[in-house]
Amino acid sequence: MAIDTAKNVKYFCTTISVKNSMMELKAIKEYISEVNNKYKEDNTTEHSFRGALETLLKTLTDLTVVNEAQHITCGAPVLTLL
Repeated sequence: MAIDTAKNVKYFCTTISVKNSMMELKAIKEYISEVNNKYKEDNTTEHSFRGALETLLKTLTDLTVVNEAQHITCGAPVLTLL
């Protein structure tokens, strides 16, 4: 099942505070393309998609993204945004 690029780009563009609109659009298209390519491999797990998400979040925001941060009181975060 592929992701509808046009629909999702429009959604992300209106909900995420970003550095600039051209970089935003390119980053989102690259993210969706990478996710679709990974999905087509048909042997992916949840972890397979984290790198693409981490790259997207780093590109769109000024936040630091930590994949698999240390355990905290309520559990083990997948991605931590600082």
